[in-house]
Amino acid sequence: MKASLVIPTYNRADILALTLDHLVQQDLPADEFEVLIADDGSTDDTPAVVDSYRDRLTLRYTWQQDRGFRAAAARNLAAEQATAPLLVFLDSGEMPTRGFVSGHVRAHNRPGLAVIGLMYGYDKRESDERLSEEDLTYGPDELVARLIAGRRKLDIREREFRAVDDDLSRCAAPYAYFWTCNVSVPTDDFRRVGGFDPSYVGWGGEDTELGRRLHDAGLRLTVTRDANVVEFPHRRDRTEISASQRHNADKSWRLHPDPAMELVTILKFDRVHRRLAELTSVLPVVGGTPGHVITEAPAVVFGASALPAAPGAIRVIDPDPRAAQGRVPFVNGFGFRTGLDDQAVAVAVIGAPVGDYPEWARALVYAEAHRIADQVIDLTGVAAPHTPCPDELLFPDQLRTLQGVA
Repeated sequence: MKASLVIPTYNRADILALTLDHLVQQDLPADEFEVLIADDGSTDDTPAVVDSYRDRLTLRYTWQQDRGFRAAAARNLAAEQATAPLLVFLDSGEMPTRGFVSGHVRAHNRPGLAVIGLMYGYDKRESDERLSEEDLTYGPDELVARLIAGRRKLDIREREFRAVDDDLSRCAAPYAYFWTCNVSVPTDDFRRVGGFDPSYVGWGGEDTELGRRLHDAGLRLTVTRDANVVEFPHRRDRTEISASQRHNADKSWRLHPDPAMELVTILKFDRVHRRLAELTSVLPVVGGTPGHVITEAPAVVFGASALPAAPGAIRVIDPDPRAAQGRVPFVNGFGFRTGLDDQAVAVAVIGAPVGDYPEWARALVYAEAHRIADQVIDLTGVAAPHTPCPDELLFPDQLRTLQGVA
């Protein structure tokens, strides 16, 4: 076995069959890879569909009780059964090209890689706005060629990949692109970092969080153009997805509270690299002249400059870890996330260093400060910022507290 493919599914027997149809047609011999079906509690005829392919594919089937959307736990359960040195993850409903499995195998031409393949046809809109009926009359290889020629329905990360010539080591947070619709990782490395975090429930976040841990463990995230999938159109409950995505984004930040993950969980993926570069350029001024705010009230301080004069601070937030100085609970970040509830503290102090942030970043800090505090004291010495473009944000309503403030 050269590769173990993990496919999560839940009551999608029809589109799971579509994926298996195309795995039967791989250019890698069927006895050189195995398919691990990770059933997240299906009650339809998924087991029967899986059984119908056992004469053509090496299949393993795992099932867990339906306790909500638990794709992370389901994938882990299936991955425990893997016998190959390489784990490949894709979703049910993906139509892999003939060279999909062999492309992933070739991409791991040296140790220490986590590989990201391309996904065509997905644009985060409803299914009737994606691929047409005519598109779906073609097989995935011909369809990918047609989409590339027509420059449409390309992988939505394409512009970001091209900007760095597919070298994700040039990206500030390469794990922002690690989506389990089409990725692969050495089995030993997957197990070494603990697999997916099974506490993730609902849609989104568990894959980029795994990518973050793989990145922290020293793996290099890279792109291959030899292992492609096409997403078969199917509808999603956007309201439910948004709610779970918001919850899981906060969870990811709590697990990795640093400036990069803060942006990954606030901004859309295609804004993270350039925006973090903008912010990094102001870091040398952080930790400058101390401020002169005197308050004994419980306070949160954004920017280290106000810390010495805020003895009542319960939390200080700064992108420069040197600002902690061991004096109060410290959050390493810009202040777009604090982990606090609405009106959790009496006072929020926006320190002078925040005045050097670009305006869009200051606006997010202002929004968070007004959300968590009854009173906001601004020491930046610059005019209140305007609201940034909502199109950049994962959750535009985060700016609701800016209404009437700026």
